[in-house]
Amino acid sequence: MNIQDARKLFPTTENQLYFNHAACSPFSVRVEKVLLEYLKERVKSRIDDYKGNMQVADQLRKMLGKMMNAPAERIALTSNTSHGLNIVASGFPWEEGDEILISEMEFPANVYPFLNLEKRGVKLAWFPTEDGRVTLHDIETHITSKTKMLTLSYVQYLNGYRADLKAIGELCKERDIWFVVDGIQGMGAFPMDVKNWHIDALSGGGQKWMMSPKGTGYLYLTEELQSQLDMTYLGWLSVANPFDFHNFDQKLDSSAQRFELATANAMGIFGMHTAVELLLEVGIPQISEHLLEITGYLRDRLKEIGCEILTPFEDHERAGIMLFSLGDETQNKKAFQQLLDKDVTISLREGKLRVSPHFYNTRDDLDKFLAILQQVR
Repeated sequence: MNIQDARKLFPTTENQLYFNHAACSPFSVRVEKVLLEYLKERVKSRIDDYKGNMQVADQLRKMLGKMMNAPAERIALTSNTSHGLNIVASGFPWEEGDEILISEMEFPANVYPFLNLEKRGVKLAWFPTEDGRVTLHDIETHITSKTKMLTLSYVQYLNGYRADLKAIGELCKERDIWFVVDGIQGMGAFPMDVKNWHIDALSGGGQKWMMSPKGTGYLYLTEELQSQLDMTYLGWLSVANPFDFHNFDQKLDSSAQRFELATANAMGIFGMHTAVELLLEVGIPQISEHLLEITGYLRDRLKEIGCEILTPFEDHERAGIMLFSLGDETQNKKAFQQLLDKDVTISLREGKLRVSPHFYNTRDDLDKFLAILQQVR
């Protein structure tokens, strides 16, 4: 798919400059079409097409599996990142004194599910980072005999640092530590390989780089970790044969679908199915290559006009996020509001300016942004 064809799928390009995919992506016209068709059917034709809904959900799990190199039966559809992480955190057989290793840069979605375990005597072992990086050395030096799990973002939400999950996963495997990943800032934009990177659990939401409806998400689990998790909630779809309605002496579903419990967000699943289908059509390697190219271009241009670059990483450490500052928090806040007033959408995070384009954005988009930024300084 060439860039002009891609841009036609996103009418937002006609009336604004949108660089906020690390927060929430626009829908493509394909997603719009499938959602309108779904609504129309619910209004006047196939009101309760349960079988059809489940077929779309099955297809979505297969596509997600293709995106992360996992079999479909290892994936549960969830409502967001926190949903999946809570399944892991609340279901694991913790013992008092167990430690969870976590970096000081994590987004709250990857903190609160584990922080909630302190009442069970589980400790969050925070480790500092150097120069905004989460390195193998940082992790290795903070592992103790009590470390049971490491939870880490694939890409850090603030500065866009992309962790070397393969090296970290190998370390966790060697040390017999469960490796849990928050994938929301990477999945859909950069390659993911849960099998070869030794990831035990991967949780994420669909509304950011995966360009899907809010309230959609996924949870990948290895068979080994799933076997450790208690079902803190149980629903009628959690069992092997849910349509054997009055057989209450059933085993749980052997797949990760046991965590889907009951009636799903069908409309969200339809939208996510179409969004993921488009991303796979474009190609995740092609998307990541494009993002590195245009964010690298943006970084260099921002330097030229005197901005402080807070995402100074090499290509193998970067993703789709570029964080920078005009000088101080007051200037950044003022510029952020003036950019919004001129139909330029970015994020203001921790008093800094965060730009996060996607595969349909171009250098020309960024040149327009830079010209407007110069005007509002």
